[in-house]
Amino acid sequence: MTDPDRALPQAVLRAATDRRLLDETIRRGRTTRAELAAETGYSRPTVSEAVRRMVAQGLLDASGLNETGRRGRVGTFYSLGARAGWVLGLEISQTGVRARATDLAGTILHEETNPPTSPGDVPELVASVRSLTRRMSVISGTALATAPTPSATDPTTPPSTGSASPSAGPPPSSSGTTPPSAGASSPSADGPLPSFSGAGSSSTSGASPSPSGAASPSTSGASRSASSASPSPSGAAPHSARGASPFSHPAGVSAGPSRAGFAAGRGPLRAIGISLANPVDPSTQAVVPLPGTPFPEGLLSPEHMLADLTDAPILVDNDVNLAALAEHRLGRAAGESSFAYVYLGAGIGVGLYLGHQLIRGAHGLAGEIGYLPGIVSPTLSGDLRAGGFDRKDAPAIDVNSILALLDRPSETAVRQLAEATSRAIVSVAAVVDPALFLLGGPVGTHPALLPAVRELMTFPGPPRIEHGALGADAPLTGALQLALEFARAAATAP
Repeated sequence: MTDPDRALPQAVLRAATDRRLLDETIRRGRTTRAELAAETGYSRPTVSEAVRRMVAQGLLDASGLNETGRRGRVGTFYSLGARAGWVLGLEISQTGVRARATDLAGTILHEETNPPTSPGDVPELVASVRSLTRRMSVISGTALATAPTPSATDPTTPPSTGSASPSAGPPPSSSGTTPPSAGASSPSADGPLPSFSGAGSSSTSGASPSPSGAASPSTSGASRSASSASPSPSGAAPHSARGASPFSHPAGVSAGPSRAGFAAGRGPLRAIGISLANPVDPSTQAVVPLPGTPFPEGLLSPEHMLADLTDAPILVDNDVNLAALAEHRLGRAAGESSFAYVYLGAGIGVGLYLGHQLIRGAHGLAGEIGYLPGIVSPTLSGDLRAGGFDRKDAPAIDVNSILALLDRPSETAVRQLAEATSRAIVSVAAVVDPALFLLGGPVGTHPALLPAVRELMTFPGPPRIEHGALGADAPLTGALQLALEFARAAATAP
C-alpha cells in the first residue's frame, strides 16, 4: 500500500514528465504526441496535457501535420520552440575570452572571441567579458540591462546589490546537490546596441537552427546560488588549436556578427555557464586565490562582473573540471564511471570523475597536481618552468613555445613533458585507480606527447591513456553543457 505522505507532489511529477518529453522532442528534432507516448510509456492523455503546457510556455511549437496519406486522425508534429530560450557559454583564460550561444537543443547560434588582455590587467579583462556578453545577447535578440562597468578594485567579492537570485529551481540532482534557482526572464531595461568593431574579436553566427539531441544528466556544483558534473568518438583526436565542437552548427553559418535570423529574438537567456582558469570553491562559489596561479587577473567573481547585466543564473566552475564534464557527457569518457582528465596548458591540473560524479574536494582544490612535489623545484609546475617552459611576462607555462618544440619534435622537450605528465598520472592512479586517463589542453592533445607518456608508465596495469576527443574546445563545451542541463531542468521546474 502506498504511503500518501511519501508520494511525490503532483507538481514534481508534472515537471519530471515535461522534462522527459522535452528531452525526447529535442533528441528527435520533431515528433508527434503518439510517438512520444510510444517512446516514453506515458499515456496519451498525459503526453497531450504535457505538450499543451509546454506549447503555452513557448518551449514547444507545433511545426506541421503528419501527412501519412492514410485515413484517420492526422497527427501534429512538435519541435523545440523558436523562442524557447538560449544559453551562453563563456571561457575566461590566459588565451582570451571565448563565447558561444546555443538554443536548448545545443544548436550553435553564434560564437565570438576577444583576444587576450594584458597580463595582470583586471579592469581590461572585466571590460572584455562584459562587452562580449553584451554582443552575444544583442545578436540573440535579448536586451541586457544598462549599467556601468563594476569597480575591479576587489573583483573577488560578489556585489552586495544587483539582480536578486531567482526563487524557483529544479529538483535536487542525483548527487544530492541542489542546482541554482532558475530565473530565466530577461531584464526589463534595454541597453544601447554595442559596437561590433571591437579590436581583434572574431565571430560566426547562424540563422537556421538544426535541433540535435544532448545528454541530460544532473548538474552539480555551479555559481550565482550554487555550482556543477552520445556516444564516444573512436580513434585518437587529431591535434588542433581548438578541436571539434560537439554542438551542431546550423546550416548557412557565416562569418561576422550578423543579426540575420535573430530579429525576432530567441526567447529568454536561461543560463550562463562560465569556465574560469582558476579553482572555484564548491561551497562559497568564490574563486580560490592560489599562490603562483598562472592566471592572476582571473581571480575575480564572474557574478560581480555580470549580475547587473542579467537575471539569468550564472554557473561557474574551473576550466579543467568543465573539460572533464564535457568529455564525460559528449566525448571519449562517455559511459565511463571513473576517469581522470589531465590538462596541460598554461597550467596543469586534473579533473576527476568517480562513480559518475565530478570530484571537487572540500575547497575546490581536488586535482591541483601542479602543487605536487617537484624534483628541481618545490612543485611540479615549478619543474616545468625551470625546464625553460615559462613565460617571461606571466607566471605561466609558455604554451606557444612548447607547441613549437613538440612540432619539431624536440626529444628533450618531449621527454621533459612526458616525465612530468607520467608522474602526475601515477600519483592519481595510486590513490584512486581510475579506469581511464585522458590527456587534454593545448599541450596535452599534441600527438607527440601521448606515446612518450605511455612509454614511461611504470604503474601496474598499466593505466589506459588516451587523448580527449574534444581538444582545446573542452572547457567551453563543458560550460555550455552545464548551462544547457540547468536550463532544461529549470524551464520545466514546478
